[in-house]
Parts: sequence; structure tokens; C-alpha cells
Amino acid sequence: MAEKRKRDTPARPPSDAASNPEPKRKRTKQNPGATNRIYTSADIRNFEYGISKIKDWTSKAVIPKHVQVIHWFDVEHLSKEECVKRYPNKQGKPCSITNIFKVYNTYAPRFYAEKGLHYIPLGKRGSARAVKQKKKEKTKGKSVKKVKRSPLDIRLKELFAALPSHASLPPASQEDIEPSPCQHHTNPNNPEDSDTTGDAIMFLCNTGSTTHGDPSGLQIHRSSILRHCSTIREFLLENSHIDTVTHGLEISADTVCRFAACITGFPGPRLPDFVTTAYGTFEQDWSMAELEDLYVLAVTLGAGVVCDLIVDRLVEDLRRPQPRLVIDEFGEARYFDTLDIGPELLNFLWLNDKKGFTFFANVLFSHGSKGYVRMAETHLANWHEGVKKVLIQTMENRKAIDLFSASPSTLRTFHHRPEDFPRRLPSKPPQPNPKTTSAPPA
Repeated sequence: MAEKRKRDTPARPPSDAASNPEPKRKRTKQNPGATNRIYTSADIRNFEYGISKIKDWTSKAVIPKHVQVIHWFDVEHLSKEECVKRYPNKQGKPCSITNIFKVYNTYAPRFYAEKGLHYIPLGKRGSARAVKQKKKEKTKGKSVKKVKRSPLDIRLKELFAALPSHASLPPASQEDIEPSPCQHHTNPNNPEDSDTTGDAIMFLCNTGSTTHGDPSGLQIHRSSILRHCSTIREFLLENSHIDTVTHGLEISADTVCRFAACITGFPGPRLPDFVTTAYGTFEQDWSMAELEDLYVLAVTLGAGVVCDLIVDRLVEDLRRPQPRLVIDEFGEARYFDTLDIGPELLNFLWLNDKKGFTFFANVLFSHGSKGYVRMAETHLANWHEGVKKVLIQTMENRKAIDLFSASPSTLRTFHHRPEDFPRRLPSKPPQPNPKTTSAPPA
């Protein structure tokens, strides 16, 4: 019987190390446990407690502007959007969120290592709070401490839960969607109220020794400022040579342009649909962040007409059957939400604008328990104790106003009057005094 023939296999050619190099090995992390470590709530508390004990915020390893970014995130607890506004790039414009996080993630570990703290990344801090901890068994003779909640926070939650929800209210009619416009108009037939003559005031962003901004896009007629801005009017009247107003990074150039569009000429019954900047004229969507920044600038300059235009616009958006779509400052489409406010706004208005504070407080009240949820989402500790007390007192005294069903006369109580600001608005722009050439009397 013939043997079974073996299968012929070709001989393997000799390997050439130069032509067929060995496959590269994958790089492995030397210390994978450092990045995959799960931090406990105790680690978080110890780290945050160590931050609160830092008194000297200077560093030999990190320059001051990078230390300031770390302070914004971990001490002032500013949002990423606010940090971006305060940290300009080389062109003086707000940097991107990617860059602000890159600065923080690069220099925060060095800074805290210099201060003797074990750094915990931002992402790990959020996940650490969600890690379930084993309950400690009670031992005889020892009492387990319970986390105490603030009495103000507990009372706020109770009162907000007792507020009626606007979902149970009858839908507003089309006539009630748009509130009555504010009455702040000047007489268009009066030539003294025209802004076609006179010089302009330039608004520039000043950061220390550096001034940013394009003056050609940030000019506002002096007559408009004298008519509507009570805060700086006194200085302009006493110093006619002043032609520049500087501001900090918290006020963006776009916000100044929106403010100029509101007060230039004769303010209409609504916010302008188009705003002119140094780069052209653009359609204005009016997101909540833009309205909030504009309102803060208007209060700072004492421009009640701009405050009232914003109040009317928010009431209109509040009563829309369906929320409108807006493009935020990062180019993303989102639904407009009147509850998209934070503690910074209410804390500011509590000290500077009583009527504005009352209005935005009623925005929270009008949403019922959702108002408290919004406060909790932005961390109740960030809301000033005085703000909480006023909110509690208003609800306990049953003075909360439902903006969904408020009458036009009630809404007009949120409008500002000349006496709400330090100086009364003049009826016409003052004329500069002519220089005296004659000799003084003997």
C-alpha cells in the first residue's frame, strides 16, 4: 500500500531584520493606578478643606495669571463660561473653554504640590461624590455625626414646594404674551434730543497696564450717555474732556455694543433685533447669558431704560407657549430658559437694584419647585445669606408674584424710575461752557 504523500510546504525565507522589523510594542502607562484611582468623599473633603486654609495665593512655580485661573475655579467657583470671559487671549478676546481647562489642568497640580496638598483632578472630584461609601457600623459609646443642612436651605425647599406650579394655570392669551412696553421715550420732535451731533465716548477694556478693544466699534454718543446713564453722568458733566470709559474683563465688547444699540437714538418699545459691532451688523438672538450681562451693565451705568427693555423681553419669553431656539456664545443651539440664572446675578442685584432683584426673584417663584431645583443645581452655598432671607420673607408674607398671570399694571411695578438711581435724568444734554477770555473783575 502506497504511503500517503506529505503536503509540500515552501521553505520559509531567512528573516531580514532590516526589511521586516519586529512590531513595536504598545506603550503602557507606568503607573495606571494613578489615573484610574477612585477618590472617596473623605479625599474630596480633605482637599477642599486644604484649599480653604490657603492664605498665600502667590507661587514661585506658577505665574500670577495662571494662579488667578486656579482661584476662579476652586475658590470663587465661577462657571467655565465666566472664566472664559475673564481670561482673554492675545487679541483681547475671550479664550476657548479648551484653553481655560488646559491652563488649569497644567498648573493646578504644580500649585497645590507647592502648597503641600495632594491634587485631585476636576473630573475625579465629581465622580468621587457619586461613589457609594460603606456605612460605618455604630460602636457603643460613640455617636455618628450627621451632615447638618442649613435651616435657611431647608425652609427655602419647603416654601418653594408649597408654591403653585404654572402648569396648572390657564394658558395666557396672545394679548397677554407681550407686556405693555416701557415708557422711556424722548420727544423725537425735540432737536435737542438728537444724537446726530456731539462727540462720542469710547469704551475700552482695561486689564492692568494693557488696554484691549477696537475703539471704532465701541463708541457711544455723549448725549445718549448723559441722557440715560445716571452713574457716570456726574463725572462727564464735571469733566467735559473725558472721552474714554474703561472697564474690566467681566464686561465684553459685544455687551457694550448691545448696550449702545439700546440707548442710541430713541429707544423703542423692544430690544433691537440687530446690533452693530466693529465687525459688522448682526442679527441678535438674545440668549439668557446675553440678557444677564446686558442687565448687569445697565444697572452699573444706571440705565433704567435698558433694564426695563430686558424685563419686558423676559416676561414675553416666559409666556411663550413654546420656548424659542437661540444660539449661545459657543455656537450651540439650545432652548431659551428664563431659569438659566445663577447666584452671581441675584447676589449683585440684592445690593445694587431692588426692583431688578424683586423681578428675578419672582422668576424663581413663578416656576414653583423648579426654582429651588435651579438654586440647588448652582450650589446653595453660592447664594448669599441675605438673598435667601429675602426670598424666604417674600414667600412667607405671600408677596410672591406669578409672572405667568400678572396684569400689565403689576408688571409695570418692575420698571425703573429716575429716582431709583443716584441722579435724575436731565431733559436735554448740557452744553459745554465757553472758555472765558476776559480778565477777572478787580
